[in-house]
Amino acid sequence: MALRSHVYTDVDGAVRCLEVFHRQELFFHANNHLLYPVDVFAWHRLLSLFGVKATSPFEYLALTQIMNAVAAAGCAAVLYRLALLAMGSPGAGLMAAVMWRFPAPFCGTPPTPQSHGRPALELPRPAAPRTALS
Repeated sequence: MALRSHVYTDVDGAVRCLEVFHRQELFFHANNHLLYPVDVFAWHRLLSLFGVKATSPFEYLALTQIMNAVAAAGCAAVLYRLALLAMGSPGAGLMAAVMWRFPAPFCGTPPTPQSHGRPALELPRPAAPRTALS
C-alpha cells in the first residue's frame, strides 16, 4: 500500500467507489463495472465487522484501494499457481505473474481515464505492400 497513488484522478475508476459511499446501499452499475459497487459495499461491510469505518470520502477511497490491492494480489497468486502447474517451473510462474501485474515495462504505458480503454500507446500500422503495378 506504500506504492498506492495519491492522485486519484490518474487512475481509471478510483473515484467510482464514492458513489457507494454516498448511497450506502447495494446497487449495480450499468456499464462494464457491473459488480464493482457490490464488491465495494461488501468490503466495507466486512471492515465494519472489525471496527474499521471510513468517516470521510478520502478514507473510503483509501480503504477501497486496499480492497483493490488485495484482489490484485490474489489474482497474481492464482496466475502464478496456474502457470506453475502448466509449465512446471517456479521461474515461469513468477514471470507470468510479473508480466501480468506490471504491464508497463513490457507493453508501454497503461491506459489513461481519457483513453476509455483504448491503448495509450498506438503502434503505427504497416504500410500496404507494393505491387508491380503501383
